[in-house]
Amino acid sequence: YQIAREGQLIFQKWAALSFPTLAVIEGDCLGAGLEWALACRYRAVVGQRAMRLALPQIHLGLMPGWGGCTRLPGVVGFQRSLDLVLSGEALSPAEALEIGLADVDLPQWDTEKFAVAFLREILENRGKTISRQRRLLATGRGRMDRSVLGRARIIRVLDKKIRRTLDRRYPAPREAMRAIQFAASHPVADALAFEARKFAVLCSAPVTQKLIWQELIRQKYQGDGPEMADSQTPAAPVCVVGAGTWGAQMAILAARNGHPVRLKDLTYPPLAETMAALEQVAREHRDQGIYERLSPTLSMTGFARARLVLEALPEDPDLKGAILRELEKRLKPDTLLVTTSATQTLASLGGFLENPGNLVALRIFRPGSRHGLAEFSIGKAGEPTLVPRLKTLARSWGLIPIQVADVAGGLLNRLLCVYFRQALILGGAGVPIWQIDRELRQFGMARGPFEMMDEWGLRNVLLLLNELGPWTRGAGEIPSLLIDALALGISGKTSNEGFYRYRNGQKGKPNKLLGKVQVTSKPVKDTALISEKVVLSLIDQVVRDLSDGVVDNLDAVDAVTLFGMGFPGFRGGLGQYAEYLGAAKIAGRLLYFGEMEDPRYQPSPQLLKIQEEGRTFREAFDGGASG
Repeated sequence: YQIAREGQLIFQKWAALSFPTLAVIEGDCLGAGLEWALACRYRAVVGQRAMRLALPQIHLGLMPGWGGCTRLPGVVGFQRSLDLVLSGEALSPAEALEIGLADVDLPQWDTEKFAVAFLREILENRGKTISRQRRLLATGRGRMDRSVLGRARIIRVLDKKIRRTLDRRYPAPREAMRAIQFAASHPVADALAFEARKFAVLCSAPVTQKLIWQELIRQKYQGDGPEMADSQTPAAPVCVVGAGTWGAQMAILAARNGHPVRLKDLTYPPLAETMAALEQVAREHRDQGIYERLSPTLSMTGFARARLVLEALPEDPDLKGAILRELEKRLKPDTLLVTTSATQTLASLGGFLENPGNLVALRIFRPGSRHGLAEFSIGKAGEPTLVPRLKTLARSWGLIPIQVADVAGGLLNRLLCVYFRQALILGGAGVPIWQIDRELRQFGMARGPFEMMDEWGLRNVLLLLNELGPWTRGAGEIPSLLIDALALGISGKTSNEGFYRYRNGQKGKPNKLLGKVQVTSKPVKDTALISEKVVLSLIDQVVRDLSDGVVDNLDAVDAVTLFGMGFPGFRGGLGQYAEYLGAAKIAGRLLYFGEMEDPRYQPSPQLLKIQEEGRTFREAFDGGASG
């Protein structure tokens, strides 16, 4: 509370100055920086600069505490204040000008001269020069914002939305909403004190510490570094082979990030589907250039100019090898040749190439969070310079880059293999699939395993379990529920017949066809056991993979699970959660499940060894270093 009040005092002195003050924003203006700018009477952005303006504290489990919640409604209005604070999303200079957060756009040259000229105009016009947005708010556009009843209605609608879509364990949105609502109808001094109290409540919340840890992990792996690409450098041409699910996602991601993209497939239908999806993305981002950057083709013309070529073909090693060999002949020696294989290693695919050191693996996952994950590997023959190139690429695409060993599946696909298999085992034992998904979402996972399997497609899930089985819990066993579902023609979301039924892309009720193969019991009463069995199995898999050197520390595990798998941020990542539970408890519970219910729950020898030695996971894998 005292920290918030001290910051508020500094900014309030600035706001109380009797002469006009202008904040000239030339770079990123985030958090307290923007709160300081709000304490100025006017704000200017320097044109043509790549910058962000945001109050992102919500992502840390916090809220603006140095006057942001109090002053923002007076600048952009009540509704927009809620939108900006509760989303934490960044605005571009153009967007800031559009909503009145910024008042003027200054040129990059002679910025100080034009800033002084703007202030002189303010003085000469007795302060009447204000932004168009302020005038509109003053003449009626913000009528609902200024009405007590209107604000109450906005709050009711928003509160219902938060209750419906946001986990109750994230208190920051509600506290921020209350602070903004209070500020709209109380004097500034009272509103600042109220804001400080709410800020203090959030600072002491356990979830805040976990979300700060998540941000530290993000900064560790994605934070600006020497290998970050120059934003002024034109994006290099990209070619993608294969317009299936993964290839289409790669092509769209590259086009969104400014790359001219060539997308090849054997037939037109998948290319047409990708172009339709890209057109929708372009509309959502109001950028027709995204659509125009992608050109579909049935040939390999234009590939010689590419600086990055991605292979996204079905998981057939011979097919992949043949295409990679043909690509190698067409490309320049320094072109980055990438496979997106979920099951093959670089060592195996490199056997098809004359220079296997040029081949790298890149797997991209977006579980619905603000960030995505880019798992990458380089082979034994790969040059060390490939690592910064891949990190730069991932970061320029807004992804968290994590290097993993050249092993089948990497880390995340192995964890997904366990996630799917354990859910299928529970479903095969009679637990309703809707309850399994519900309990794992209530645990905090972004998506339940059956929902995710429908997204993947059941044949792809079967392939994953077959190929990665030897390296994951279960030793390659394919649960009968999956086999039986495929035999009934249940294939996934794209056919509208998955574990759930779909209509217009929207999930419906569980598929009634499952009643023919799943002996469903009544919902489990001790629901915590569902998520416990799945999550402890995931931890056991992580211990195996850490022991085998797939990744080399728990921080990497947290990054992969938080940003690639949708593990709940309020639990700090799977590595943090494992450390919180401790090896003794995890091993003990798995031993109990293995002896009393199903031997497939037995813990791995690696986990039992850590338990017997009485070590923490950080002592076992990070040399005792704490996060």
